[in-house]
Amino acid sequence: LNTDATTLHEWLPYLIALHDLGKLSVPFQVLNESQLTRLKAEGFLLGGATPKDGRDLHHTIVGRMVMQELISDWPENLAAAFIEMVSGHHGIFQRETDIHRRDFKRLKEAEEWPQLRRRAAQILSGYLLHQWPDPIPNPTNQSAAIMALNGFCILCDWLGSDEEYFTPAPFTPLLEYISNSRRRAYERVQDAGFFQKATSAAPTKFGELFGISPRPLQSAIDLIPGSLLEKPTLTIIEAPTGEGKTEAALTLARCRGALRGTDEMYIALPTTATSNALFSRVQTHLETNLNLPPELVRLVHGQDFLRSDDLSIKPMDSFEPGDQTEPPALAWFAPKKKALLAPFGVGTVDQAELAALNVRHNALRMIGLAGKTVILDEIHAYDTYMTTIIKRMLTWLAALGCSVILLSATLPT
Repeated sequence: LNTDATTLHEWLPYLIALHDLGKLSVPFQVLNESQLTRLKAEGFLLGGATPKDGRDLHHTIVGRMVMQELISDWPENLAAAFIEMVSGHHGIFQRETDIHRRDFKRLKEAEEWPQLRRRAAQILSGYLLHQWPDPIPNPTNQSAAIMALNGFCILCDWLGSDEEYFTPAPFTPLLEYISNSRRRAYERVQDAGFFQKATSAAPTKFGELFGISPRPLQSAIDLIPGSLLEKPTLTIIEAPTGEGKTEAALTLARCRGALRGTDEMYIALPTTATSNALFSRVQTHLETNLNLPPELVRLVHGQDFLRSDDLSIKPMDSFEPGDQTEPPALAWFAPKKKALLAPFGVGTVDQAELAALNVRHNALRMIGLAGKTVILDEIHAYDTYMTTIIKRMLTWLAALGCSVILLSATLPT
């Protein structure tokens, strides 16, 4: 977002909180029959709107249309990223059309609805917008800012929509409501596994990290200057089978992690079989070499539910519901769309490629990869179609601050 990361907590929650403001509209409120009856009894003016209007005018589209005034003085790229977040937080980037604008205008909303939206924005601003940075951020890469902001909004929305943690309490005084919400939000984020430590204090030299003498390829990793690794890098390692490319890549990832303050990574392979084989090795690497919990690693591919328990480095114990000793990352990150958010992942390359394709919730996958070290193994195994997608994915990863390591025994032209 082209701003100091330490200021994000002062203003980014406000942007995220605005994403559903389109629900404060006639089209959304008439979708539910009991809500419609209640609002009419309360004296709200709903015109002749019907549930069909609500289905045709989704709240993401309405939000996109009604919040243009709110952001009129924002820098261009930040405003663009925000609007795309509002209209894309259900997984698909959408634009309002002439039909949407015509249909919304036809409803002739009473003035009380814009007033309610402005009032809601003011309340959210009072509690969540502590101060804007000076100047207000203007991302240099609009597309990357759109993906990052939308992916983060989807993550927050999914966490905040968990009814086990957030139950409706419409008659609670606002200050009490906010206090309860902050506590529940902390618990939800903690229980999902986002507070798990993903930073190691392990050595960065190969011999000290693995406890064995390095081969020539692995010694070469030790010679890469730290100044080169302070920024996102693309490293290509081409060496014959048996030269220790995987360990060399893990060493390079550790060097990068020491400089960035996080060892998070995703390792992508061409098949489920190779993913399964490396999954156990990476678990051992985390526990033995990085001194991190091995359960932080997710196995990510179409059949992982069949194999992840079998391949676990140690058997799962029995846990009672809510037991604080339960490894949280094993549960919340299980669905495929969320799996890349786990601190460490080993899986098939298609799971990462989906972040760069025009598919539903691709931004959530992209935010899962953002900032990680991404290792693509056996890069020679892909045809022209997949290589084209990988090239596009590399462009996105570079824009989002990832370092990438490509491994190949025989790199084709």
